[in-house]
Amino acid sequence: MLGSADTVRRALSAGAEPPFLVTAADTVYSAGDVRRFAEVSVGSGAVGAIAVRRDPPPEPPHRPAVRVVGGLVTKLIDDDPANPLGGAPLWAFGPQLVPMLEGLSGPPFELADAVERAVGQGLEIAGIEIGKTRDLTHPVDLVEENFSYLGP
Repeated sequence: MLGSADTVRRALSAGAEPPFLVTAADTVYSAGDVRRFAEVSVGSGAVGAIAVRRDPPPEPPHRPAVRVVGGLVTKLIDDDPANPLGGAPLWAFGPQLVPMLEGLSGPPFELADAVERAVGQGLEIAGIEIGKTRDLTHPVDLVEENFSYLGP
């Protein structure tokens, strides 16, 4: 209700324990991408991860570019217009990221701010490229995505 970081804080208060994945409810992923993201994030040894995608491309300010170098996020909101990697709302969240949730400005309280804080403190956040996603932002998006289920 008060942002993605607020959602995670509420889950932790209710007993959730990291590591876990966090995703937006209005995103459809390509087949197998969430599983591959989870596997790569665990294998990376990083304290957390964010999914990045080329399709749809970055579209600031709604979908900023994410700078990834050598598999690690170096800048969460990259202002380089040539960067083809946009952030996707899929996060791996390890226990070392929990302290990053404290003292965030807001509301809204956003995971991006917590992850940016972690990167600024030198913690490794993996940037894992996934395939095309579809954001179901508008009512027509829901109809289009589910149209095949409405027929015989």
